[in-house]
Amino acid sequence: MSKAVNQMTLLILLITTLSLTNAEAKELTFQVSPNPAGEKFHLSGLVGDARVVIYDMQGKIMFDRHINGNEKIYLSNFKEGLYFLEVSTNDGRMATKLLKK
Repeated sequence: MSKAVNQMTLLILLITTLSLTNAEAKELTFQVSPNPAGEKFHLSGLVGDARVVIYDMQGKIMFDRHINGNEKIYLSNFKEGLYFLEVSTNDGRMATKLLKK
């Protein structure tokens, strides 16, 4: 086989693999309320186990815990400011901004 045929076969295989992966992907959704948050916020819309990580603006991990379903997360040790909230489940990973007032 020529080099061009091998490259074309590899390209078709790669496109097929990517298409299957995208078709199998599930949407991860959750709600954070209230946001801006005071001493705590409620994480809802999750089903099953999830890992919750909160980063400060410098990328330092401020909170890292596994939860099961909906849960309240307390921010009493956090300074006022902007944080990034990342939630990971078997269905995927999603991040959002969290404002502590």
